[in-house]
Amino acid sequence: MTLPLGKSVYIWNVEACFSGDVERIATALANCGFQSAILHEAHLARWREPERIALVYALHDHGILPVGGAAVYGLDPAAEGREAAAICTELKLPAFVFDAETAWDARSAADSNAVKLLRTFKERAPGVLAGWCYWSFWRSSSGVSWHPRKKVIWAAMADGYGECDFFCPMMYWNPGTDAASAVAYLNESYNQYRNLTQKPIIPIGRAYNGDGGTATAEAVKAFDARARELGAPGVTWWSMEHALKLAGIWQALCELAPYGEIEQPQPEPEPEEPPVELTLEEKVQRLWDIHPELH
Repeated sequence: MTLPLGKSVYIWNVEACFSGDVERIATALANCGFQSAILHEAHLARWREPERIALVYALHDHGILPVGGAAVYGLDPAAEGREAAAICTELKLPAFVFDAETAWDARSAADSNAVKLLRTFKERAPGVLAGWCYWSFWRSSSGVSWHPRKKVIWAAMADGYGECDFFCPMMYWNPGTDAASAVAYLNESYNQYRNLTQKPIIPIGRAYNGDGGTATAEAVKAFDARARELGAPGVTWWSMEHALKLAGIWQALCELAPYGEIEQPQPEPEPEEPPVELTLEEKVQRLWDIHPELH
């Protein structure tokens, strides 16, 4: 089972989007054709902030899929899995994206920690999908491996281990602001991870300035177009609060088409009545009805 995130965006700081007006946030997303939003928090313990919970309900009301998301650190991976599962169960979220970065990699058992977290999550929230958010690359362009990143992503995604359902690499292209730079960055990241997993890859694109990179409308559109060519079931963008403040970026996101619409089920055709076997007298009567001159 895969989650059709489709056209998606991250929201971390709710207050930074339209001063925290959740109705306005949801309306803006709906007007721009967004199909889902990943609601992110730096610490799972703070995920249930009132404005974030209110945003979950506002998104539902506007037909936008709310997805959970949080940074995880690996200090107690089973506890992190339990907490994320409780959030999804309470708020009926269909999926949760775990963001594992430097602190996660620093643990001596980063790969087995990923398995512990994900198994606990899936046991406590059956049917809820798990996504793994990770670095853009697991190796350098020259082929030098950056451990434990390869081991972590394999452990998280592999069947019989973490069994994560989809993967979200942070493809924040840099250097370069043009379309070619964004596409080249996506191609390299996608190819590296496709060698590790055949699970759905949902890229996270750059909709912010920082970390040595700059977002441009040209690059945003080219990145999205290339992701579709690669067969991605969606693209999500970091992040709404940044994009709203950058000239041309929010408009560029709005101009991106939604991903394939879910087909509405067609009604089952009415079963045809079985043919009625006529008696000889009935057959003769029908013939006379059609051709009265035969009387």
